[in-house]
Amino acid sequence: MNRFKIVAIGLGLTIVAAVSSLDLLDTNETASKGLEDFIRGLPENPNDIEKILETSTLDGALSEVTNHHLEVLFSSEPFADALALEIRKNARVIDNIPESELSRFFSDFLMSWSQVKTAQGIKRLPLDEQRNFHLSNAKFLTNLSAADCVAFVQGHTPLNRLESVVKNASIESDLQVLTNIFALERASIFAELNDSPKYIPLTEFEKQSADTAISNVLSTKLEQLANGDELLEAAKFPENAPDNDLCEFVILTLETVVEVPGQLGDLVVKRYSEAQES
Repeated sequence: MNRFKIVAIGLGLTIVAAVSSLDLLDTNETASKGLEDFIRGLPENPNDIEKILETSTLDGALSEVTNHHLEVLFSSEPFADALALEIRKNARVIDNIPESELSRFFSDFLMSWSQVKTAQGIKRLPLDEQRNFHLSNAKFLTNLSAADCVAFVQGHTPLNRLESVVKNASIESDLQVLTNIFALERASIFAELNDSPKYIPLTEFEKQSADTAISNVLSTKLEQLANGDELLEAAKFPENAPDNDLCEFVILTLETVVEVPGQLGDLVVKRYSEAQES
């Protein structure tokens, strides 16, 4: 199975709004301690959450959807406590970062941590929600340019481009898609932080069955496409592939994952969700 990690789009937007929250920290403490205390105290300080939301430059309905996403995350004690603990673990690194670079580091740190928790937690969700997550990502990627699509998939989208990319998406058609992604990201993160519901890993036989099934269905689809050989080449050598081919293959894979029927299809979805963590 080809494994492309799908970027947590909503949590990328979280960074755009949250990065300026560093201005709210207690300057009498070390950077790590001030950041840890600030994050840990957010659930009990809605005014600080509001200040974070005010830093966003998104407009209209997109702003409402994103702000709701942020508010739910930062109001959660498990989320705030886990993030604060991660900051404490990295205190030595954080405290050696020049002040001028701290905002950039924190944005990258929070994005990376949140993506890891989403990737770890998605496999815990009910199968219909896992399917919804993968299909929603496919729909969102479809409306991006090939270069931005690949950047999202590979996790290399520069922070200063992230907001403009989402703004330039087809907002009317994408708003519900983004709402779904945000909600499923939150559900994945909370499931992982709470270690609930429990997840039973697939057996080696189940993994092999799922891999065979998705490979067979993808092979059939590729044979029916005029550019099937190019897409297969992109899957084998993604680092050298044209953006158009790689993006199209990723979207085709996501759509195929949710289309395989029956119990075998359930295994395929579970397998792909597991693969997000690797």
